[in-house]
Amino acid sequence: MLACFVSLFGCKSTPVTQTGAADHSASAHYSNTASCRTPGGRSVVARGDMVSVGIQRQGEMVDVRLGEVQFDAAAKMSVDHTVTFEREKVLLDGKERARISTSANDLEVICTTNKLSVMAGKELLFAARMDKWHRNNNDPSSATTVVR
Repeated sequence: MLACFVSLFGCKSTPVTQTGAADHSASAHYSNTASCRTPGGRSVVARGDMVSVGIQRQGEMVDVRLGEVQFDAAAKMSVDHTVTFEREKVLLDGKERARISTSANDLEVICTTNKLSVMAGKELLFAARMDKWHRNNNDPSSATTVVR
């Protein structure tokens, strides 16, 4: 089941929208969007197509969380993948994947069931093929193949 999680600190999200079969079969379609603006004026938008997305901002750093939300016994939240926008770089699951200009103000994450694209304006920063959504905790790199 896909979950839409809460956005914090001035960020907002739209509810998960479902079209298609009511029984959640393969013909059903889910999409949602979350967005955030940092104090420095940077806009971050995340769009999920059949994948839940959420945004959390901590100052100028923004985490885009992708996939199913899970809580452990200590109520700590975890998700399948996280794209982090720092001042001059983009990380996927904690590993640097691209550098970004400090003047880049429009950042976007587009996520489908098998591909992740990260954009700055109209420029593709990187794309990753998502071989499987649920990360293997013993091998954090097992779920992604960076295309660019």
